[in-house]
Amino acid sequence: MINICFDNMNVNSVMNSSGIFTGSNVQLYWKTFLKNNFGFGNTIGIKNDSTGIINIVNDHDVIDGPMFLNKTCKSE
Repeated sequence: MINICFDNMNVNSVMNSSGIFTGSNVQLYWKTFLKNNFGFGNTIGIKNDSTGIINIVNDHDVIDGPMFLNKTCKSE
C-alpha cells in the first residue's frame, strides 16, 4: 500500500481535467474535451486598467474537435 501524506496543500485553481479527491474513490473512463477562444489575450502586471474594450471572436469551426467514444458493440 502506498501512503502519501501532505502537511498542507493550497489549490489556487482547478482547471481542465483536474480534480482533488479524498477517501475511497475511483475515476473510471475520465476524459476531458476542451476548446477556448480568447478575444482579449492576457494582461500581466500591477495596477493594469482596461476600459472601453470591444472583443470580437470570429470562430468559423462548425465542429471544434470531433469526439469519438470507444464503445464495443455486439452485432447479432
